[in-house]
Amino acid sequence: MKNVIIVDIDTDREQVVKIGKPDASSLPKNEKEAKQSVEKDIACMTEALITLIQAADESGYKTSDESIKDISMHIERAFGGDVPEKEIRVKEVKINNDSQNESSE
Repeated sequence: MKNVIIVDIDTDREQVVKIGKPDASSLPKNEKEAKQSVEKDIACMTEALITLIQAADESGYKTSDESIKDISMHIERAFGGDVPEKEIRVKEVKINNDSQNESSE
């Protein structure tokens, strides 16, 4: 089953991260579909993150172990873990149903 996720990240914007779907036809129609959609979106985003980690490691920019440690710290901090602050911090994530309309900001 095809899955499309639009991720718009702009660190100079008040709402740093925007996540959405390209059109209303791909939106879930009931709670069961919504749960399946969220699970699939998380899996796809995880695969994208793995790809980025591997590219950084293969290029010699940052080891996979370092990336995983940093990502774990960000996740723990986001969910209430006692982790020291780092330079990069995502302030807010908003899930949008139509990201194309917001690309003109």
